[in-house]
This record gives sequence, structure tokens and C-alpha cells, in this order.
Amino acid sequence: MTFTWYENLIANYVAGIGFSFTDRLFSENAKRFTKERLEKKLAQTEALNYLVNTEQNTSSKDYFSAIMKSKEYFEQNGISFENNEQTGAKGLVNRITEKVKYFKNHERINKLKTGKQFALAYGMQVAADAGVFLSQISLGYGHIGRAFALTPFQGLALFGGMLTGKGILYAKDRISSVWSKSSKDEKELDSMARELTKDNKLLDIVRNYSPTANLKVIESTEIAPEKSSQTEQKQLSSVEIGQKVGQKIVNAAEGVGKSISATISSIRQRIEERNKAEEDRRKALRRDQLKDLDNY
Repeated sequence: MTFTWYENLIANYVAGIGFSFTDRLFSENAKRFTKERLEKKLAQTEALNYLVNTEQNTSSKDYFSAIMKSKEYFEQNGISFENNEQTGAKGLVNRITEKVKYFKNHERINKLKTGKQFALAYGMQVAADAGVFLSQISLGYGHIGRAFALTPFQGLALFGGMLTGKGILYAKDRISSVWSKSSKDEKELDSMARELTKDNKLLDIVRNYSPTANLKVIESTEIAPEKSSQTEQKQLSSVEIGQKVGQKIVNAAEGVGKSISATISSIRQRIEERNKAEEDRRKALRRDQLKDLDNY
């Protein structure tokens, strides 16, 4: 059966849309994974907020757990923590494993930039032409000349279909974010995570954390008594104030009957409290500087 040139283009355009939809369907962004995805993002945002409000303390089990969850957040956003010192077969296997794990759980086509998506569409067309070529020389089916002649137009049609599918999914997500409660919660979690990581300080903390240090001191910290003094309490910095708040966040979701939305509101409130404390500290510092200038 031979298709006309416009039927061929329509088929490629529809195929591009199908690739985009299938990409979403087999990723963790699919609707059937909404609950698991929401719980995962909630745990990661709690961990990020805990680290922001806690001074670096490798001796804490909660701190170690927060580091691991935060690392998971950065990795799913395309940041690699692979050990560059690993060479040879083991290093290669580890890098391949990480890549496969990432592509298994995430959208592969829809997340590509426009240029890479364009290159992918034409790459798929060239691969299809190679199949036609092999079919012609081995089985006598197909026409390689006609296939190559249509490749530029088929590539554009396939690329256009991918963009259309991506646009449809984007519109669907935007509508869901307005009408769906779970989508609103997910959007809020994404916003808070971006706010917490925008200065890259948490990324540096996660990168520089040594898991072996945690293992060495964990036993001693279980025995060591807690020490505090009135002088230390009087000299609390904004970070230390935030620490007192942050230490309560890790178990926020464990309260009886507490919903995900309530937990999200709790995290948002603590972020705002931390931001206000930091703003008040800066204002006080500015007042002191102006007072010093007046005295001078």
C-alpha cells in the first residue's frame, strides 16, 4: 500500500503527537502516579526546608535523612552527583545506571529543548530511512530514493507533532492546576522547592556532605548530653531561630489526621517566618549601621 505525500506527512504529524503523549504516559508525571508523586515532593520539600533552617550537623540522623531526600530532589531535576573520580568499567557502569534510572522515571521527549527535539525528529526519520534501505536490498520492498526525498518534510511534520503534543499536555497541566486540588498542592510544592534552592546554597551543602562523617559520629551523639546556657539563648541568630522551627518540620506530616494540604501550609508558614526573621535581622543591621554613621 502506497501513501500519498500529504498522507505521509499527516501520519508523521500524528505520530509526533503520539510520541509526546506516550512519553508522558510512561513517566512518573502520568496521572496514575499523582498520589506517589505528591508524597515524594512533600518529603523532598520538607527535607529542603529542614536543611535551610538547620545548621550543618553531620551527627544527626534527621540531617542525614534530609540530605538524602534533598539529593534525590536535585537529581530528578537533572543535577548529577556522580563521582567523577570513578574510572574504568565500574565508573562507566555507574554512570549508565544513573542515566537509565533517570530516563526510566522522567519524560524523555517533552523535556527536551526545541533544538534537541528537532534533531531527534530528524534522527528518527534517518533511522526509518535506513530501515527502508535494508528492506529494499534484502527483501525488495520499499523505495529508498522516495524515502530520502520525503525525509525533510517528514522530519518537520514529526517535529511539529511533538511540539503540538507538548503544547496540549502543557495546556492540560495549566487547566488542572486551576481546578484540581492535588495539582494545586503539587504546584505549591514545586514553587516552595524552587524558592528554597534558588541561591544554590543547599546544592553546595548536599555536594559537600560526607556520609562517612555521619557514620563515624552517630554513636557518640547518642551518648553525648545536650548542653545549653542562658548566654547562648540570648545570642540566638536568625539561623538558630529558624533551626528551632525547622527541627519540628521533619515530623509535620505524621500528625494524626493531618492532610497533605495542611502540611504544605505549615511548611509555607515556616518559610515565611524564616524570611521575615531574616528581613528583620537585615533591618536591624541597617539601623545599627546608620546609627554608627550618625555618631561618627
